[in-house]
Amino acid sequence: MTPERFTALTARFARLRVAVVGDFSLDRYFDIDPARAETSLETGLPVHNVIGVRCSPGAAGNIVQNLAALGAGTLWPVGFCGEDGEGFELLKALRAVPGVSLDNFLRTPERRTFTYTKPLVHQPGQAPVELSRLDIKNWSPPPPDVEEELGIALRQLAPDLDALVVMDQASIPGAGVVSAAILRQVRDLTVARPQLTVLADSRQIYDQGNWKGTEKHFSYSNSTKSKKIDEICLYKKTNAKVQSINKGKVFFGRDPFPKIGHLHFVTIVQQSL
Repeated sequence: MTPERFTALTARFARLRVAVVGDFSLDRYFDIDPARAETSLETGLPVHNVIGVRCSPGAAGNIVQNLAALGAGTLWPVGFCGEDGEGFELLKALRAVPGVSLDNFLRTPERRTFTYTKPLVHQPGQAPVELSRLDIKNWSPPPPDVEEELGIALRQLAPDLDALVVMDQASIPGAGVVSAAILRQVRDLTVARPQLTVLADSRQIYDQGNWKGTEKHFSYSNSTKSKKIDEICLYKKTNAKVQSINKGKVFFGRDPFPKIGHLHFVTIVQQSL
């Protein structure tokens, strides 16, 4: 990678059309002033008085924001939120991101909006201290009609995409957007469109059968570091080593690795972008 190559790549960002399918969260921050602390008359417990509330898209929403900051032309979030106050705030935050189209983002009463609430205590001259986080999650798989709508959105968007990002943040396997059914949809898209670049970032490890036939198209990221770009490589954990499946370079990712027999995908920059 040379400065000239980097400039040539970044100059094309404004023409990119990218869909991000996955778990979108609302990141909600409560700014607490400890100087205004009180004690509850009812319980005798400390009261943390909130002097500011900030909301931003999190999880897959972070990817959307980063792509927008890089100047990507058109961004399609593909996911869902609930018909609740958190969903209202999430949609408001996503609409504020340049280049975002919410035509394929669902709002449904059958799901709660995935939310991280982070209380932050602010002391003068010190970094904020985060108290115990409050999470709102879904604990069961999405209803079939929601999965079907997401699948339709992916199929409709596919002909217009330069790249697809798949982001799985749900801590309960199958309870988020990236279910086995959605993975099959993504797999089918890569078979139908071999030139489509797909980047995957997952906290969950799915059986490699869901990804069969996609090895040339995917890359995986989880706090990944690499010394080389301009490639996409697929890896499998074998004992204590990382082994390339498609004769690429070896990259090192998050430790510990998942169990033997599962796939790793490394996110880097591909020349075709």
